[in-house]
Amino acid sequence: MRLTDAPIRVDAEYDDEAHVWVADSDDVPGLVAEHANLDALSDMIAELVPVLLSENGLISDEGDLGVPIEIIAHAKTHREARIPA
Repeated sequence: MRLTDAPIRVDAEYDDEAHVWVADSDDVPGLVAEHANLDALSDMIAELVPVLLSENGLISDEGDLGVPIEIIAHAKTHREARIPA
C-alpha cells in the first residue's frame, strides 16, 4: 500500500454482546482496537494508525505527516413498533 490523498478506511462495528465498538482496517496492517465509546475509539485509532504505518514501513518516522482517516461505524438495533388498534 502506498499512502495517497485518499483517506485510510477504518471499519468499526458495535458488538452487542461485549458492549464495545471493534475497529479494523484493510489499509493498516495490524490495526484492531476496541472501546465502549465511539469517540474514544476514534481517538485511539488516530494514535495507532501512524505507529502501525511506521512499523509496517509504509511511512517514514521523519517529518510531521498528516494522515486522513475515515471511520465507517456500523451499528444494528432492533425496536418494536406498537400499532394502535
